[in-house]
Amino acid sequence: MKNVNRRNMMRIGGAVIAGTSFNTQTASAGESALADDRSGLSTGSPVPLKVKAVPGFLSEQQIDVHHRAHYGGALGRYKDLNQTLRAVTRGQEPHPGAAFGAMVRDRASKANSVVLHEVYFDGLSVQRTNPQGDVAAAIESSFGSVMNWAADFAACARSASGWAILALHTVNGQLFNLASDEHATNLMWGGVPLVALDVYEHAYYLDYLNDKGTYIDRFFEHLDWHAVETRHADAVAVQ
Repeated sequence: MKNVNRRNMMRIGGAVIAGTSFNTQTASAGESALADDRSGLSTGSPVPLKVKAVPGFLSEQQIDVHHRAHYGGALGRYKDLNQTLRAVTRGQEPHPGAAFGAMVRDRASKANSVVLHEVYFDGLSVQRTNPQGDVAAAIESSFGSVMNWAADFAACARSASGWAILALHTVNGQLFNLASDEHATNLMWGGVPLVALDVYEHAYYLDYLNDKGTYIDRFFEHLDWHAVETRHADAVAVQ
């Protein structure tokens, strides 16, 4: 395994493949939302949005409620569960008995939700970008072409009720598109999320109602490939 510093490990964040309100800010221009140890799993606070709205794709209202209520809510629930379960582990709180297993599973699900939401929001771009360099070569190696990848990813998104994910597997170095129906299902041990598309209705309903297909199609026009390239380089470094 290559040398990896803490910053790179937090960038790939919890290689998951692991109603609280928060004030949000917009990240500085050109600053990656996952560029350092700012994941909510590390800081306890939501990563600020890079963009408040994506004209032609997502409105400010849609992004705001998604970021605050769903991402922020998942982080808040994770923190509560983690605090309770850590106290149980240390003998500071009584064992919850039959509820223990459900709490452990819910903590993992909420942690995965936090990571995937951070990848999703970090991947939004107002300007259209294109895959280049190593990440483009990796996609072509695994899927034959970027066009093939996009078609496969869209098919995964349409079939999923939770997430479509492009993941790099750190064991064999291959890229996989995944269709997840819940934050803790249909993921891949050893996989690092490079692209994440939230296809729960809360991600698009204010702007698209039930038109999930149009939401998926427009996503490709507003995917920040620079952020994907950064995650790919950091994931390759831990192989």
